[in-house]
Amino acid sequence: MGVVLPIVENLITGLIMGSFYALMAVGLTLIFGVMRIVNFAHGEFYMLGGYILYYLVTLLGINNFVALPIVMGAMFVFGMAVERSLLRPIITEGLGHEYSIIITFGLSLFLVNFAIAFFGPEYKTPPPYIPTYRIALGPISISGDRLLVATLAAVILVLTYLVIAKTKIGLAMRATAQNKEGAMLCGMDVYKVSMFTMGLASALAGASGALLSTILLLEPQAGLIPAIKSYVVIALGGMGSIAGAVAGSVILGIIESLGTVLISAAYRDAYSFLVLILVLLIRPEGLFGVRVREV
Repeated sequence: MGVVLPIVENLITGLIMGSFYALMAVGLTLIFGVMRIVNFAHGEFYMLGGYILYYLVTLLGINNFVALPIVMGAMFVFGMAVERSLLRPIITEGLGHEYSIIITFGLSLFLVNFAIAFFGPEYKTPPPYIPTYRIALGPISISGDRLLVATLAAVILVLTYLVIAKTKIGLAMRATAQNKEGAMLCGMDVYKVSMFTMGLASALAGASGALLSTILLLEPQAGLIPAIKSYVVIALGGMGSIAGAVAGSVILGIIESLGTVLISAAYRDAYSFLVLILVLLIRPEGLFGVRVREV
């Protein structure tokens, strides 16, 4: 019992962390699947979402639950602006993907230095969504705030799936991801689809930052580790697969959490990369074997 209890608690913690990884990874998957671009500034979108929530709550006194949709709306608009001003010329001019790498990497550096200059280099932590207390499930004790924000993350993921699977813009996104030229011939405005996709992905990253920043510390480079974990997840689950991104996030969260109790917490971030190396050696297309051109 003394060994089983910590394992079960860490298993639940892994599922909770996996929900946050999924928000980030699904956004990256959407951008890659529809636009064929790897966004190296995705972690900074996470960071901006955390800061927007922090100042909405601390300066304006807005409730966390009200601030969360505001954060997502602001990041949605910001993402569309980034697509229209920085990424659209790459698409319309037919430039190579190396240009998108340079632009998004440059945007990442700009946003980090912007945050240092305007928000300060010190650590910040927004107040929790609910007062800190623990929920007892028999002998297992879980942080109530962590459980709540994980539930919110799961709700956002479900709503995102419904948008992609049940709406016209979702159909256009899937069509553009599968065959951009065919979508254009059918009369779809692939540029508007790309702009919406970038906005949605940015909103998901901002939501992840707004939720996770109440648990972890917030600082200008806070998005670095979540972004790296997102790249690991999409490689683990399969490039371009939303289902693979969600499943890969859960797998990664569980591996990290169980590794801390079974091996050592000192190597928490190393476990994910070890698994990634093994997967790439055995199954380079990812665990779910989804073709690159599928979403």
